[in-house]
Order: sequence, then structure tokens, then C-alpha cells
Amino acid sequence: MKYLIGLLIVFFTMFSCKKITNKSDKINSNQVSINNQWNGDKLISDLDFVSQINTSCLLTSSYFNRSEEEVKQDNLKCVLSKINFDYSKLDSLKGRRIIGNLNNSLDLYIEKTTPRNLENADIYNQVTLFIKKDKIIMDSIVIYESINYIDALTVKQLYYYIDNNKIFLLNLSEDESGSSVNDWSEYYVNESGKIKLVKNKKTDNTKIEKKPSQIENAETTKNTNLIGSFKIYADAMSNNTKEKVSLGYFITIKSLTKAVLSIDAKYSEDYGCEGEYRLIDEKNILHAKGKCDQDDVDDFYLKYDNGKCFIRSKRFINQDWLELIRE
Repeated sequence: MKYLIGLLIVFFTMFSCKKITNKSDKINSNQVSINNQWNGDKLISDLDFVSQINTSCLLTSSYFNRSEEEVKQDNLKCVLSKINFDYSKLDSLKGRRIIGNLNNSLDLYIEKTTPRNLENADIYNQVTLFIKKDKIIMDSIVIYESINYIDALTVKQLYYYIDNNKIFLLNLSEDESGSSVNDWSEYYVNESGKIKLVKNKKTDNTKIEKKPSQIENAETTKNTNLIGSFKIYADAMSNNTKEKVSLGYFITIKSLTKAVLSIDAKYSEDYGCEGEYRLIDEKNILHAKGKCDQDDVDDFYLKYDNGKCFIRSKRFINQDWLELIRE
């Protein structure tokens, strides 16, 4: 009899403990308020949507040599174009912003934070979700990132969606091959304000086989060192007097697709083509086209070879590759 009573005590003790554990995870949906201006896009929670990203958003042709119409069509084909929430507004987030409440006891707020392991990122933005109870931070999780590596033409992005006490995160990478999924995760916030992982899915990032032109462009991205500011003075024929003058080209290459040219010249007719230039990759040579596009006389070409940067232009008397001076 004593043995039976002992078993009953153990049974009820175990049952009571299990009930308390479950209760700590309960969030009453009737006591949840989330600001839908800041809860992200519902598509992030849809695994069917996530599964379509790698097949629809990876490019099958050269990133650099696409026309404007081809860029438009590639964007429309990619399912990421269906996302309606403007995540870029998080880049300019100021201070703390309360976005919801759970069980009338847990406050949810977001705030910009500094990413760890930036690895020489040129542009970075990060937002963290904090769970607060009675003025005490119970837990936190990074829900948004936009990290740009200009030299490598790579952007890492983290998107989120908050549904009641559930948090969905989608981790993406974008480079010259297009956009692809790194992983997808689902979390929930329990009654104590702790964030718990429900599941995490790593995706198959098998790339679509690249065409030779894509492989060459990838090599350009890895092997060139053209990002930066350069200058050169070269002899040219003046557009004003048709006499030989010295032209100063001051070039700021912001990325492998954009550069800005400033010209030092004696006559105004010789610096009329200053401004922003679009860079087009042509077999490891960058072809710069600007506002003076009636012909290619004012275009210029850039290349990186054996640790040095070179320029060639029909504006110069010397039509050979001339070495640029890095500033």
C-alpha cells in the first residue's frame, strides 16, 4: 500500500511539472497586438515561396551585359519581387520603436544594432527585436540585416515576419549570379519572454550552370582591384582650338558598374563630358559610357593587370593603355 501511494505521489508530481512547463509556453492570441506597419512580409513564413527563390532568382545569363529590358524581366521572374513590405525603411530607423505586446505583459520593440564580424563590409544595417518584461530585457534576436560588400559585388540580407508570437527569418545572399537562400528559421516567444527555435531549414544552394561569359565576369570580380580613386594627365587635342593640350582625368570608381569622371582642362569645351559613367564588363575590360554618348570618342576603358590599373581613350593622343595613379 505504501508502495502504491508512493507511485501516485511521483505520478502527480510529474504531471504537475509537465503542466507548468506547457503553461510557460502559452500565449493567448486574444491578448496579442502587433503593429502591421512593422511586422514584415507574410511571404517570409511561406516555405513554398522560399523553395522557389533559388530556381527563379538565379541568373542564367551574364549579370553585366544585360539590357535594361533584360534586367526588368529577370526581376519580374524572381519571386522576391512579390514581397510588398519595404524592408529598406529599417535602414533609417531612429531609436527604439515599440511594435507590439504579448499577453499584456511582454513588450516587443526594435532598434538598430551593430553587426558582428563585418568582414570589411562597405555598407551595413542591422535591426534587433527585443522582448521586454517589467523593464527587463528577457531575450533578443536579429531580425533584419543588409550588408553590402562592394568589391565582391555581394549583398547579404536577412528578412523577417512576425505573426502573433511567431518569428520567421529568411537569410539571403545576392551576387553576380543572382539571389539565393542561405537558410530559413521559425521561432516563437513563450510566456516568459524567451525566444525558442522551432525549426531551421538549410537550402540546397546548387547554382545553375553558368555560361562561359558568366565565369569570365566572376573572375573579373575576384581578380580586379579597380574600386577607388585614380588620376592621369595625358596629351589630347582640344575640342576648342584643335591644339594639343593636357587633360587631367580624375576617376572615382564606386563599383564595377558605376564611375564618376572629373576633368581638368584649359577650355570648357574639353570638360563638358564630366559626370557619372556606366561601366560595362567586356571580357575583363570595363567600358565606361557617359552622357556624351553620340559616339565612343568620349568613352574610356579600364583594366587591371599585374597589380596596376590602366586606362585607354580616343580622347588621348596616345592610344595605348596608360597607367593610372591611385589617389
